[in-house]
Parts: sequence; C-alpha cells; structure tokens
Amino acid sequence: MLQPDHDDAADPRLAAPADVAAFRFPYTPYTIQADFMRNLYEAIEHRRIGIFESPTGTGKTLSLICGALTWLADHNRRLELNQQFLKEKISAANSAGDPDWVIFQELESQIAEQKRQQAEVQVRRAERRAKVEAWESARRAKRRRPAPQQSETNSPTAADQDDDLLVDPYASDTESTLVGEDGYTAAVRHYDQSLQAARSRSGADDPETFGGGDKVTRIYFTSRTHSQLAQMVHEVRKTAYADGIRITSLGSRRTLCIHDPVRQLKSMQRINETCLDLQKKGLAANRRCPHYPAEPRQLLEFQDHALASIHDIEELVTVGRELGICPYYGTRASLPEVEVSLREAEPMGDGVPTRVLPEPTSPALQSAEPLVTLPYNLLLQKSAREALGINLKDAVVIVDEAHNLVDTITQIHSAILTLDQVNRAASQLTAYLQKYKSRLKGSNAIYIRQVLHLLAALRKFLGSGGRGLIDLNPAGGDTAAAVATATSHLLKPNELLGQLQIDNVNLFKVQKYLIESQIGKKLNMFIDRRREQEAKGGAPLSRPTGSPDLKRTEAGGDETEEWASQRSTLPLVESFLMCLTHTDQDGRVILSLTPATPTSVPQPHLKYVLLNPHESFQVIADEARSVILAGGTMEPVDELLALLCRDTPANHIHRFNCGHVVPATSLLALTVDKGPTGRPFKFLADARGDAALTQELGQTLLNLCNIIPNGLVCFFPSYAYLHQVHAEWQRSGMLNRLHRKKAIFTEPQTSTEVEAMLAQYSSAAMGKATTGNNGDDARDKKSEQANGALLLSVVGGKMSEGINFGDELGRGVVMVGLPFANLGSLELQEKIRFVAAEPGTGTTPSQTESLATVHVPCPDIHTVLQTPKAKLYYENLCMKAVNQSIGRAIRHRGDYAVIVMLDQRFNTPRIYTKLPTWIGQRRVACPTFGPMMAQIARFFRERSAPHAQPM
Repeated sequence: MLQPDHDDAADPRLAAPADVAAFRFPYTPYTIQADFMRNLYEAIEHRRIGIFESPTGTGKTLSLICGALTWLADHNRRLELNQQFLKEKISAANSAGDPDWVIFQELESQIAEQKRQQAEVQVRRAERRAKVEAWESARRAKRRRPAPQQSETNSPTAADQDDDLLVDPYASDTESTLVGEDGYTAAVRHYDQSLQAARSRSGADDPETFGGGDKVTRIYFTSRTHSQLAQMVHEVRKTAYADGIRITSLGSRRTLCIHDPVRQLKSMQRINETCLDLQKKGLAANRRCPHYPAEPRQLLEFQDHALASIHDIEELVTVGRELGICPYYGTRASLPEVEVSLREAEPMGDGVPTRVLPEPTSPALQSAEPLVTLPYNLLLQKSAREALGINLKDAVVIVDEAHNLVDTITQIHSAILTLDQVNRAASQLTAYLQKYKSRLKGSNAIYIRQVLHLLAALRKFLGSGGRGLIDLNPAGGDTAAAVATATSHLLKPNELLGQLQIDNVNLFKVQKYLIESQIGKKLNMFIDRRREQEAKGGAPLSRPTGSPDLKRTEAGGDETEEWASQRSTLPLVESFLMCLTHTDQDGRVILSLTPATPTSVPQPHLKYVLLNPHESFQVIADEARSVILAGGTMEPVDELLALLCRDTPANHIHRFNCGHVVPATSLLALTVDKGPTGRPFKFLADARGDAALTQELGQTLLNLCNIIPNGLVCFFPSYAYLHQVHAEWQRSGMLNRLHRKKAIFTEPQTSTEVEAMLAQYSSAAMGKATTGNNGDDARDKKSEQANGALLLSVVGGKMSEGINFGDELGRGVVMVGLPFANLGSLELQEKIRFVAAEPGTGTTPSQTESLATVHVPCPDIHTVLQTPKAKLYYENLCMKAVNQSIGRAIRHRGDYAVIVMLDQRFNTPRIYTKLPTWIGQRRVACPTFGPMMAQIARFFRERSAPHAQPM
C-alpha cells in the first residue's frame, strides 16, 4: 500500500501491504513467509541493513523474490503518489505563488512523459518477443550453420611478428592510461561505444532516469554458486512477476565463454588474457574469436533473446551457442536494458491517477522490474564491479547464504606468494627485458627494472626466511600453538616493506604500472611464442643471464619446471603488492612454509590476511539503498555486526528471525551430558585421545542406531579426530558392531569422491543393501536393508554445507563436541586479537598497535581469549559451524528428525542461546543418557503412527 507517513508529500513513505495477497506469492504463504515479506519490504523502504534468517525448507528464496519485487513495484509508483498528493495540496492552497494552472500544466506534462515511457517499454518488449519468435521459426526450418572451427594454424598464441609483445609507451605522470579503469582494452571500450550508438539508432536507448529525475533502481541478487543463482531464477518463474520481469545473470568468462579452445584452458588468468588477445584490432578475421561479434547489432540480437524471457546462466550459454554470439559480452551489453518501467495507472476525472496499485486479484504484472543475479566475487570486488559497469547507487543488494559473507570478503582480499612464483616471475621478466630493452618506449624499461628490484628483494627475504623457518621447524611433541609460532613469522605490511628495503620504490606507481601496462599478459604471450618457435625447430630457450636457477629453490631444493614452461606469475605478485597498500591495522603478513610432501621440501611463502572486512562491505552499504543479508542459519549474528556493521547505528539494522514451518512435534533437539555408562561427555582437545571416552561415544551411536531409522549423520569436530576415533573403533571391534546395525560411510577428504559416496549413502539410507565405504561387510543382507546408514562426517567439511539431509537421509543428526577452531593457526590468532582490539571494547589504539609484533604474537592468545569480545568471537565461530551442520536435517513441512548434541557444554546458556531459534525453542536438556533414549524412542514411535504423520 502507498501512503505517506508524514506530512511532507515530496517523500511519501511506503507501508508494507497488510493484505498478503499483494505480494503475489505463488502459493498460500505460511504466516512466517508473510511476516518475512513484510519485514523485508520495510527494511528496504527504510534504507536498512537487514539480517534475515529463514531455515532451510521455509521458502526463503520465494519470500525474498516476492517481498523485494513487491516493494520495487510500489517504489516505481512513488511518482504517481507524489502527483496525487500535489493535487491535494493545490486544492487546499489559497496562498500567493504560481497560479494553479501552471502547476497543473507541469503535472500533466509529468503524467504524459510517464505514459510515453510505459508505452515505449511495452512496444520494445513486444518487438523483442516477435523477433525471437520469428528467429525460432527460421531456426526450426533451417539449421543454423555452426561456428567456424579454429585450425591449428590459428592458435590463439600464434603471431606473425613480435611487435604485439611490446608494452605500449608509458608515462606515469600523464592522465591517460593504456587500459581504462574498467579493466578493458581500448578496442572493447570502443565496441561498447558503438553498441550504445547502435542501441540509440534502433530506438532502444534507455535513459538512466525516468519521470521526475529518479534514478533507475535495480535489485542485485548474489549467492555463493551459479547453481544457487540458477535455482533463484527458477523460483522467479513460479511467481506472477515472471511475465513482466527482465533478468540478466552475470558471470565470469569461465562460466559464459563458448569458444572451446579458450573455455578449455585451465586457469582463469589464461582464459581472460586469451579472450582479450582474440579481440585485438588488426588481427586477421580467421584468427579472431568467431563468437565475438563483428558488429554491435549482433550483441543487440543476443540481448533481444536474453531478455525476451527469463534465463538462468546455463540457458544464456545455450542461447549464445545457438546464436554464435558471446554470452559474456552479451550479458554485459544487456545490463543497461534491465531497468524500471512503470505500470500504467487508471486515470480518473482530470487525469490524475487515484488508484495506484492493481487489486491483489489482478493478472500477472505488466511491468519490467529489474533483477540482476551474480556470484559473490563480482559484487564484492570493486574492480569487478567497475569492469562490469555495476552501479550500486540506490540499488537493493540481496546477499543469500550470507553466513559466509565475512569469510568470503576476507578470502577475496587476501593473497599468497611463494618463493617459486617470485623466482619464476623474475626469470621471465629478466628474459623479456633482455630481449626487448632496445625497443621499449617511454618509462617501460625504468618500471620493469623497478619491478625486478622488488622481486629480488622478495626473493632474498623469502629465501633467508625460508631457511630460518626450516631450521626452526620442530621435530614434534610440542603444542599446535608453539609449532605455529616456530614455523611462522608475523609482520605488519609496513614492517615487511621495511625489511624488503625498498624505500626508493613508489609501490603505488609500480602497482599502477603493472595494471595499466598489462605486462603480465605480455609475458605470457612472450613465453608462448618462444615455446612455439622451439617446437618448430628453433633454438631452445635458455635461462636468462642473472636470473635465479629454478631447478632448485633457495629454500632447499624442490624440483621445478624450467621457467619457460610456466605461465607468468607476475599477476600473483601484483595481487600481493596491492594487498600491501592496506593499512597496518587492516591486515597482517604471515611468512610460513607449505607442508612437505614425499616429493618436495617445504616451500616458503608469504600470505596477506585481511583482518578488517568492514571497509569492503561499507563501500557497498554506503552506495546501496539497502543491503539484505539472508540465510537459512544466520545465528549467531554478533560476528556480522562486529566486523561488518560496527559503524551502523542499531536503529539502521533490521533483524528478522522466523521460525520453521514444521510443527513442534516434528523436531526433537536434545543436549546430552553423559553416555550410557554415566561417563561425562566433554570432548575437549586434550581429552580426545581418551580411549574410554571414544568407546563411550561408540556405545552411544550403537544405541542410537537401534532406534533411529534410515539415515543417521554424525558430525565430528575435525578430520583428525574422526580418523582417530575410527582407528580406535577398528582396534576395539566397535566398528564391526556398528556395521551390524547400519552401513557405515566416512566422509572423503577429496571433492571428487563426494558425489559417489553420497549416492551410496542415500541408497543405503533408503533401505537398499550396500557395504558402505569402510570395506567391512560383517552384516547379513536382511539387516543391511532394514536399518539404513551411518555417515561419519566433519563440521565444515564436504558434507556440512550445501548438502541437505532431508527425509530418510537424515532422520537423526549427532554433533560430537564443540568444533572450536585450531588456536595453532596464526591467522586465527590475529583475527581474534583484531576483534579484541576493536573500538568500544575497552582497548585503546596504542594497545591495538601492540597486538602483533614481528615474530612474537603478544599478548599470549590464551590471555586474549579471556577478554569478553575475543571469547564471544571464538564461541560464535564455533556455533556458526555447529548451526550450519545441524540445520540441514529438516527440508520441508512434512519432514521430521532428531538432533542430538553430545557435550556438557551444550547445556550452558552461553552455548545453547546461540542455537538457531527454531532449534533452541525445542531443545530438551538431558543430564543423563536414559531420558534421551526414552525421548527419541517415543518420538519415532509417534511418527510411525498413521494419525501422527506430519501434514
């Protein structure tokens, strides 16, 4: 409903619809879904950061779609509302000023312009669909010719001469750049300009503003994977908005490229570079990418097909293949077309619209609301947003699976650099300079020598530091924290720069040169060209004079390939140097060793760790109208608030936590203190080697296997503890006893094995005979078929996120202990210290500066953990992992399951209050083992009764 919440008609507020039918939910919504949509509507309208939790199986995605698009539809009618209020003010005004007829004339002009835009959008959509239908008819009548195949002589890396290997003349003090700030070549930018001109000539130019000067408002929906985004697009198709919405799905070249020689390249770096190489001006037609359009009208053709109906990212690739047009550039060209068009209001009397919303029973919306889907990295990286032309000003940003947001921001803005990569970059760049130094123009030679100076300093530091770490590497028997301290050195960015002794190098200018000159790309072309010449019988490539010997590393002699057989590692150096431009408070540099393998020695490397994700998030929050952080399990949210929203006033954060759609009788959550013999469950790190405790756990699972049907999933704190328990059970015979009850599966540590193992587990859980993946078939086939399967899994592993154990796959979920993160990690220690030193926790800036010094973390991490902020953060990390694991047992309203948490600490308020609300409200504390078994037996007995089956 549109109504003002104050007297200022210039900015009337929107109120969330009281009638749930206004949200056009495809089904009759549950109460929690209606509440979710209303709260979402209000959070967006009032420009809030929203934190929304909706458990798996409660229709979260549909609620997000319908709530956000309903707000957007109402928002786009705000101009009409202003006009209505303006008329009322005119009628009531008798004071001096402009005559009424002047204001009415302006009002009529606004209405006429609005109607013109509405008609234009409808005509354009009709023309687009007509063209697509005609094309489809022609395609069915005559198969479209396939795109020309690239011959061996047209290899992307071949060239007729070396001129294209030279970096363009460079002058650092001029305003001009070799490559635009968007990261695209001049040819691509020229192409974009041509596209805009073609769009204008075709009558399809879309102004960035509509009536009244209001900016176009878009919704950006981001999630972790393309499969999750595709699912979101499929959900949109279920809604009444489907016929009137325009969606574009953005992705990387790896996802959208249809040129097979490029698509098959292994690294993202090579895909990007080769794609740009195949667009260059002057390249022979038979050497260019056959899918990169020769004329802008071809991109407009892709745009017509892409926007004529709703497509997910895989369907856009199919459209591109059928048209022979690149989907990567096609979707980018479609972005300006995803704009707002206003629905036509019903004029009454003098033409002023008085009913500004259709009735809830109206047919599908006749509008074109804007929706853009994109993966995390394209939203969270500033460079990616700029490259794609994403403007977040006044946009609505919806982040799904947002419990991963802090970790994702940290990972995107961190970097690793190894000694081998530094050596390789130095050798390649030295060879390039020796070959072309007489032909380099401008300041290129000067900057290349500065980069080589930086690489030499990094090589020296890593080499000497690596030898020192190897000498300090203990043989064993010490604590994890002590080992981490002995084998890792901790520095602030400026401390590293000081030790590199590069005061005479302007790091910002060097970084700018690396980006704008694209020297890393030129190096790859140089290496590929020389390799081709050698393959054709030319002189073999020799190691350049003065370059490091890459046959053995300075850290101890790991065999590596010759420099010429590798891709350029200079972009990795560039990424690391970019991280060093952050302030000392925002991050740390860790010098450490990669683990040794049977064929290699430890490799020294530097890792930049971002500690402060706030700045990266705040840029988005400041630009966007509203940022919605949504997830199935968001609790505990203290970490999000502390690290991302620390400067946001409490009244600007809208929190909503809904219950589950399952009846209270369909979930049983138990926190258990003791095992069957009365032994306390307290799985502390130093108690995990206790054989008696391990046997108590085995006996508990044995009892649970007797009464929990189908699938039972047991989560352990770590792979190491899982393997330790598994070995002890094998030794004692407990594993065979468990085998007789259920088929046993152990989570694999390699991703390639997960799918096959999950299929076998699913089959066994459904009652089909299988031997499990433990290689022991000590059971008779009848018991195999009757009792289901037991999956031994790991918190934070392959099975704890992204895989749902609904229905028979997870009638029971067991959590063994509390999975506190390993304090031996220097990275974790620094994150804890950073949180403890955050403003408002009683720590002064001077104390913040002293929290990390070279080599010796101070104060001791266990001392830091005694502070309230650090302790809360550490507990929240643990409980976030717990909640992600146990929250996947219930998938829908008719599902039911038991959750068993084995550890005394689960019965302490500091822990159980951090459980998801829908689980915490149904928690039953069991001080002893007997009551737990009685509760579970009664639960499944009631489930098996016909009258008790959930509806």
